[in-house]
Amino acid sequence: MLLLTLSSWIFQELLSEDIPPVTVKAHMSQLSSDGSKPMVVFAEVRQRGVPVILADVMATLENSDSKIQYKVQLLDNGAGADAFRHDSIYSSYFTNLTTGKYSLKVKVQNDDGTARFSPRRHSGALYIPGYVVDGQVVMNPSKPPVSEDDLQADVGSFTRTAIGESFSVFHLVSPLQMSPLTKSQT
Repeated sequence: MLLLTLSSWIFQELLSEDIPPVTVKAHMSQLSSDGSKPMVVFAEVRQRGVPVILADVMATLENSDSKIQYKVQLLDNGAGADAFRHDSIYSSYFTNLTTGKYSLKVKVQNDDGTARFSPRRHSGALYIPGYVVDGQVVMNPSKPPVSEDDLQADVGSFTRTAIGESFSVFHLVSPLQMSPLTKSQT
């Protein structure tokens, strides 16, 4: 899957100069679509480069032609469009495709104090459970579990809004025009 990353605007107000700001980057998986591939909304939430997890993340996608707004909750649970749980990259599929140009705005909140960041930095490398040597499977040590106790550092109360790039949907492909191979890929 090809991911395009472009800059976004972030609006924030510091409560204290002693507390580093929470930053948000918002983007789409594609800048244009004909509806043949699913579109994914992404938001990355960090504080001083450390992943912020358990935040409330809501994307608003507005069609500039019809002025209709679509609200999509973005999740960091490792299911659906989200590849990895608790990596601070929140995502969701955007399925309400109609022809037009769209704007993207993402609002991230932690009003109830549930958001946390892990004091441990993760390498980003995938865990490989084993490997093969001379036809024999050699197992790696078990992946250390991440417990709720590891997520102790409180991020504090915050609200952030990020404006992502605009994108276009054009000439939607109807299910009748799609080949069986294309249908099975979506």
